[in-house]
Amino acid sequence: MRKIWAWLYFEWQIYKVGIKPYLKPTMFISFFIAWMITNGWAYLLIIIGSGWIKKVAIAYATLLWMPFSPEKLITIPIAIWIQKILFIRRKK
Repeated sequence: MRKIWAWLYFEWQIYKVGIKPYLKPTMFISFFIAWMITNGWAYLLIIIGSGWIKKVAIAYATLLWMPFSPEKLITIPIAIWIQKILFIRRKK
């Protein structure tokens, strides 16, 4: 049992080093902005929209709920790009 816990702890340490840069508050802000660009507008327009714009939003949200929808493959790189633009300052 101790061997399993030691192995799990070791795996967690490796995983933590790889994921730590993405667990900052700036990433959550960037992900929210990217999510609003890719998906959030549809949910917002479903709630407050009317007429043809609501129908467009419902159609887009329907595509998002399809099993083959690659929304995260688009949203996460946009969030990383937004984080680099807004929060990462490089020395010149």
